[in-house]
Amino acid sequence: MTLPIHICHFTIVHPRDDGRVFFKQCVSAANAGYEVTLVVADGKGDELSHGVNIIDIGKTSGGRIKRIANGTKSMFDRLSIIDADIYQFHDPELLSTGIKLKRLNKRVVYDSHEDVPRQILYKTWLGPLFLRKVIAKAYNRFEKGKVQKFDGLISVIDEITDQFECLSKITIKNFPIIQHIIDARLPISERKAQLVYVGSITKPRGVLDYIHALKWIPEPYRLLLIGRFIPEQLLEECKRIPGWKRVDYLGYKTLDELSQLLGGAKIGLSVLHAEQNYLQSLPTKGFEYMAAGLPLVMSDFEYWKPYFDGCSLRLAPAQPKLIASSINQLIENTDLYEKLALRSIQRCEEFSWEGQFKLLDEFYQKIMIS
Repeated sequence: MTLPIHICHFTIVHPRDDGRVFFKQCVSAANAGYEVTLVVADGKGDELSHGVNIIDIGKTSGGRIKRIANGTKSMFDRLSIIDADIYQFHDPELLSTGIKLKRLNKRVVYDSHEDVPRQILYKTWLGPLFLRKVIAKAYNRFEKGKVQKFDGLISVIDEITDQFECLSKITIKNFPIIQHIIDARLPISERKAQLVYVGSITKPRGVLDYIHALKWIPEPYRLLLIGRFIPEQLLEECKRIPGWKRVDYLGYKTLDELSQLLGGAKIGLSVLHAEQNYLQSLPTKGFEYMAAGLPLVMSDFEYWKPYFDGCSLRLAPAQPKLIASSINQLIENTDLYEKLALRSIQRCEEFSWEGQFKLLDEFYQKIMIS
């Protein structure tokens, strides 16, 4: 009997319940018959969850540099005794660990979630712009050189994938698992007067704008915030805004809980600020809103247009009054609301994780015979 292909994912940054790493990639692969191991560094212990064997190397303490140094050493020590067919990692901090695995003749795949060199340019804590440009250029050279030695490269958009040279590479877009959302979708007539935002709750993602916008949106509409505040102190700042009295902050929710909340809401919000790392990215939660049959109010980024055209009202970000105006259009114009909601329902299956996993499955098979 042929043994299943063993995929070992590893990360020192992402939580064990990360949406892309765990629920999409690991659980989908386990359900498809792969043997799947996920090695993390959170101090919560080992467990078997959804058919995935989770191994915890322990949480490291100290400053960022010390945590990375100790974490990468502990990670390699553990990985070197795991006999997997493919090792897939998700953090740029682990590039050198991937190289060490290659020296052991392992098949290694780097899953690059973000354009790190570009992000470096906007990390002001690294120093003045000229210094960030030097760091970004050096990191870009380092990253691209390491990736050439791996067996495979995965990224979330073509613009990142195309930057790399590698034996095999593929774009696996971070579309949502949609069937459970579709199943929880309520008819328009049964939905509550709720606006919903899902994801990391930050200023650049528009949280202050949404709360201020409530000033011009009629009762009984309320805003559901689902996710975690980054930084945590931002929660206190939000509470000082008069509109907070019409906010329901729900924190983190499981996939099943999230599906029920989205399926019963009225309008999805994704009005991110025009920061460079958002301009060429795909808002995963926007696709979840579509699966729930929600019209969207979102930023007018040109990159988003092909995905959300016909499902959304698009506007310049960071303008609460403009956000309120778009929301009020949907509240007051039933025909417009129903038209956008129907288009979301019609298009959502074009942008599903179920379709992306088929590509990932084929990619793994290719890596095994290369």
